[in-house]
Amino acid sequence: MTTCIGCGITLQYDDPKALGFAPKHDATYCQRCFRLRHYDDLGISMRTGIDAQQVLDQIAHSEGNLVWVIDLFDLEAGLIQGIAQVLNGRKLQIACTKRDLIPLTIGNDKLAWTIMERFEQLHLPVEHLWILSNQEDEELENLRQWVLDQTKPCIFFGRANSGKSTLLNKLAARATLTTSRYPGTTLETVRFMLGNVLCLDTPGIEIEHSYVMHVEEKLLKSILAQKRIKPQVFQLYQDQSLAIGGLARIDLFGVKQVSAVCYTPSQLPIHRGHAKDAPGLWQRQYGKLLSPIADQAPTQQTVLAKTMDKMDLVFPGIGWIAISGQWQNAHVYTIPDVPVITRKALLGC
Repeated sequence: MTTCIGCGITLQYDDPKALGFAPKHDATYCQRCFRLRHYDDLGISMRTGIDAQQVLDQIAHSEGNLVWVIDLFDLEAGLIQGIAQVLNGRKLQIACTKRDLIPLTIGNDKLAWTIMERFEQLHLPVEHLWILSNQEDEELENLRQWVLDQTKPCIFFGRANSGKSTLLNKLAARATLTTSRYPGTTLETVRFMLGNVLCLDTPGIEIEHSYVMHVEEKLLKSILAQKRIKPQVFQLYQDQSLAIGGLARIDLFGVKQVSAVCYTPSQLPIHRGHAKDAPGLWQRQYGKLLSPIADQAPTQQTVLAKTMDKMDLVFPGIGWIAISGQWQNAHVYTIPDVPVITRKALLGC
């Protein structure tokens, strides 16, 4: 039985419309991987359909070191419920990817503190944590050396789009594994050797409660961060509204003096206006000026009161807005399947 070296799927030679098809018996990549690698052509979508419980069960029953790969930009969506059940007494190694997307004003110490605090809240034991950029640097070399020093296999797991395959390609210094912006690129576990250590690249666990799951895949370029985030700063002195394209909106009330800093991808427009005018503007411009849009229309999901001097309002998949200053409450409009998450501001740590 031959498997694709890019995504792990078992190769088949009969049905061009099915997963695993390869036109030649000596092919090393399936047709889907070949087209993704050379033409950025998704073909068959697997954004949904990969059995998350099956992946977790495989991890639970595999002997070895657990390396949890987490997307720093989308930390909240990267957390996996029920992960404690697969540990079996093992401690976690945390590899945080996409440092390149986070502004340099948020230092590695603050990122590490925030991540460790979150894992303590979840009562999950962490042995090592690496904060990794997309470059060959000291942290990547530290992780590579740690892997090479192991006597047991290293099992890399995490949410879809967390950067597992990209990271493993860098550790191995070869671009064998197929990578793309589309969730569900890795279909089955891929095994390969790094030095004398067996490494396992497991399928990405389906992202829950993220805009990545609710925007047409052809539009993912319009919402995914592709370069370092350049914060957009808004100084507000009256009740104001901020809309993130047609995906989400915050109406702030009781405003006297507020700083709102948007940490969102540069291609996602932020529209500012008076809070009282926001419903009318939304009705007239939704899907036009206010775009891109998701597969559901935003509705008011949350009324937030000010609970911290500096807080982040996180919209999984598209970033966050840091709010500080004098205000009373906020009406937050998101799509029903992606609730807003509040946390202590990263820059306020």
